[in-house]
Amino acid sequence: MENFSAKRLLINVLLLLMAVFMVIAGINRLVSFLKTNNIKVVNEKVADYPVYKQVKGDVFFISLPVVASTNGEIEKLQGNFAYVEKGELIGRIKNKDYSVDIISPGEGLLLWGNLGTYISSPDMLKDKNIKGCNFSLTGKKVKEGKVICSVVDNDVFYVRLPVNKESIFVYNSGFTVKGIRKFSIGSSALYSFSQYLKYFLDNENFMVLDDLKKGIKVKSNIIVKKGNKEGIFIVQGNVIKFVSVSTYPMIDGYKLVVGNFTENKNSVIVIATPHLVHNGEIFNE
Repeated sequence: MENFSAKRLLINVLLLLMAVFMVIAGINRLVSFLKTNNIKVVNEKVADYPVYKQVKGDVFFISLPVVASTNGEIEKLQGNFAYVEKGELIGRIKNKDYSVDIISPGEGLLLWGNLGTYISSPDMLKDKNIKGCNFSLTGKKVKEGKVICSVVDNDVFYVRLPVNKESIFVYNSGFTVKGIRKFSIGSSALYSFSQYLKYFLDNENFMVLDDLKKGIKVKSNIIVKKGNKEGIFIVQGNVIKFVSVSTYPMIDGYKLVVGNFTENKNSVIVIATPHLVHNGEIFNE
């Protein structure tokens, strides 16, 4: 009777273990199925892409300051970036006793704010110690002797950058603008630009076109780190492979990836969900 009970217990234990193994195997198959169905790939074209480098610079405008002649509140008769002429009435300063007209001292674009640095000629910028503009908006109330607005030359503005080339291309707010070197300042240079003033008004970081490089354009989250190496997972044949790459900043959150993509010189199949894969895995579409 005891032998029969022991055998029955052993059989029950074996059946339980088999059931556990079957459940584990089923879970593994389910996880593998879900993983396979969630792995995403993108087919990226290998081509020459523009590579930008981010540098710090200083912006300067040919401009005239307008200083408050009294304390009070501003009544603006013209808005920011309105074109004004010399001698034109652009606003008033009012207090409880009287009102004072604000007259434009020159012709150009009106900015209700303090540029911080005012120049009348780009030759003044041969002095590399002159700091760039630091625009600050004017509040409703003003104090006597303080700059309340600026009139800026609309034809050209200048950017001092730690780059020394005859001409450069700067990406800003969805467009690329060409700058022409005015003169060198050591290893830096002063560049003149003829459009898009308002997009450079309060900027100190610039994306400057550096070179063209052959590679693929990917979103930043596709790039992963293994140790101290950056890389991406690609599909070669039916195998997932980690490839070390060099990366370069592009625009709109993308990066240019340059690596040894030897299987196909025209395009690369890139794993878009790198957290779901491992090097050497078999890729099943």
